[in-house]
Amino acid sequence: MTSCCVEIRLMADDELDAVRALIRRVFDACVGPTYTQEGRRQFHAFLQPDALRRQQMENDLWIDVATIDNVIVGAIAVHHNTHIAMLFIDLDHQGEGLGKKLMSHTVSKCLKADPNLRALTVNAAPNAKIFYRHIGFVPVGPKNMIDGLCFTPMAKTLTDD
Repeated sequence: MTSCCVEIRLMADDELDAVRALIRRVFDACVGPTYTQEGRRQFHAFLQPDALRRQQMENDLWIDVATIDNVIVGAIAVHHNTHIAMLFIDLDHQGEGLGKKLMSHTVSKCLKADPNLRALTVNAAPNAKIFYRHIGFVPVGPKNMIDGLCFTPMAKTLTDD
């Protein structure tokens, strides 16, 4: 299936369970194997509805979804309009440009909220670094492991966007 008819929009409250299921499915298949058992537990705890709602309130977290024919096929979560907390694309739709479309939408949305914003950051999982490099992020620090979560801090300069 192509990503030509993708709609990107803010997640509706009643879509939280579907978004959580998508993220968990992709995490467990692609990212989880690179983490320790503690890291997988930490990530799954972050995905609990109460934890996500707390993040929405305390860290100004918003989640946008990508849909094709009203089916959620991707999600991106952003803290404070500056930090990519999560970006997941359904396994059946990876490689179709959906991640790039979600990121482009996110950059525009963040710049609309803050025209002076100069960079977006992400803590990239080991297997996501190539994707983030491909869309303009560069490492800004060494690889880290905190609470079993392995990541490389990266940033994307927005001055040319």
